[in-house]
Amino acid sequence: MKKQFKQTFKGKLTIAICLLTLAASSCKKEATSPSTPPIETVSSFASIKAPSNFGWSNAGTLTFKFTGQIDKNYNSILKVLGSDNSVIFQKLQNGSTSFSTTLNIPSVYKTITVVFGGVKKTFITNNGSVTMNLN
Repeated sequence: MKKQFKQTFKGKLTIAICLLTLAASSCKKEATSPSTPPIETVSSFASIKAPSNFGWSNAGTLTFKFTGQIDKNYNSILKVLGSDNSVIFQKLQNGSTSFSTTLNIPSVYKTITVVFGGVKKTFITNNGSVTMNLN
């Protein structure tokens, strides 16, 4: 009985070794994607080149217009907030007076929120101009 157990164990061990050898020999080394550009060493800042359409600026300009209403003759704080609720611009504004200004905003802000008194409106900034009307 001991001899039969040893033969069965040796047979299973042989099969396991064959399977492991087959698994190890069938692994293929994957080639680097041909679309990956080679890494170039930069020796000076002047040698760095970027595509001509690359946007170096991390800020953009936004024309902001506030259109007052004659019947809103009261003063309140006017705030322009970024999409992360940080204050981009604020001033004391009379609700009946209109004004316009140019703001420099981070290019990551795709929306701004304008708050005046109890009025709160969100605007998309992709066209470079925002007009706040109090109606």
